[in-house]
Amino acid sequence: MGLSDYEKQMLQQLEEQLTGEDPKLATALAPEDGEHTRTAFSPRHLVIGLIVAVLGLAVAVVGVMSELILVGVAGFVIVFAGFWYVSMGMTKVAAGPVKRQKSARLSFMEKQAQEWLKRQQEGR
Repeated sequence: MGLSDYEKQMLQQLEEQLTGEDPKLATALAPEDGEHTRTAFSPRHLVIGLIVAVLGLAVAVVGVMSELILVGVAGFVIVFAGFWYVSMGMTKVAAGPVKRQKSARLSFMEKQAQEWLKRQQEGR
């Protein structure tokens, strides 16, 4: 379902307001050359990084239980290192146009719209 004219106008105003208030953010969020991008994760980085983060969380809990500050801080550093490793595996890739298949079944909103029209006609 497309946007109405009012929604398009409001979206345009929001974009102009964002550009006026924070041009750096607006250019960072704008797609390059009309291309849309998405973030892809490396499965290797994701798995290894999450394992390291969970182990770091375990070390932090052990540090808190044993009341050793250095062990707790080391656990926090290990968790941070795990998440950093995950972020190193993130890349931006071009996303092609989204192709949606039309199904024979009606979507939830279409069903609701039909029910609404049916009730409106019965009320007359």
